[in-house]
Amino acid sequence: MMVGILTVLLLLPLVSADTEYVFKKDNEIDLKVNCFENNLTLCSATTNCYITVNYPDTTNLINNGTMSNSVTYYNYTIAASKVNQVGEYNTLVYCEGTDEGYTVFTFEVNKEGSRLQSYIFLTLILIFLYFIMIFGAMQEEIVFTSIAAMALVVLGIYIHMNGYGDVKSWISDTFGFINIIIGAYVFIRIWGEEAVNQLGN
Repeated sequence: MMVGILTVLLLLPLVSADTEYVFKKDNEIDLKVNCFENNLTLCSATTNCYITVNYPDTTNLINNGTMSNSVTYYNYTIAASKVNQVGEYNTLVYCEGTDEGYTVFTFEVNKEGSRLQSYIFLTLILIFLYFIMIFGAMQEEIVFTSIAAMALVVLGIYIHMNGYGDVKSWISDTFGFINIIIGAYVFIRIWGEEAVNQLGN
């Protein structure tokens, strides 16, 4: 079981790490995108680029906003007041000029402005709880095991409601639900076995 759980813990950040950028909630965002012609030279000043951004809840934030040409890149600034949702923002940039092209990417917004801190904190707590739970079960320490199991249920509920490292998706929802099931199963089983032993005596 421990190997399987640790595998899930390690894979979840990798699955959610598709976002190219991470920004802090309620802070201004300056998106920069490089533009190249088919011959790999920088796009000329006559090339126009437009950006469309959707909130994590799929509502529209920017619809074909005109990007500014800064010679080596095009940029678009999103006001801090509009950066008010935590999660992944889907983005499309379309350019037209001598050549035409587009790019699609996502960026993440969370409370810290960094994915790493939240992932590390939650991952360390989960590893600690599983260690205590397994150690308690091996030593037949019912109290330690049940406390760790219940804490796992609470943490699973938190992840299911708030996401893993502030990334809220079906993956984090499923991961939180799995931890709830494991914690509840261990808690019910150890006290069920204890009740059976007491009746047997």
